[in-house]
Amino acid sequence: MLAKASQRWNELLAERFAAAGFPEVRPSYGSILVPLYEEDGLRMGEIARRVRLSKQTIEHPRTAEPAAQRQDADPHPVRRPA
Repeated sequence: MLAKASQRWNELLAERFAAAGFPEVRPSYGSILVPLYEEDGLRMGEIARRVRLSKQTIEHPRTAEPAAQRQDADPHPVRRPA
């Protein structure tokens, strides 16, 4: 039952983000969104520490996903200066 509730929650998150104009935000980003909501101005390293992921995973989440899940990748990604 918990798995079904979690799945439904993820579906609702994806729907709401898409409806709000953020279709690229995935439910799997939830662990990152919580610290961002709780406190402004966090550095990437601090976010990584709080969610127990490497800084590289936080900076480049798509590289941590299996190739099969990256089929929807934007063919013209926006590059942001480092």
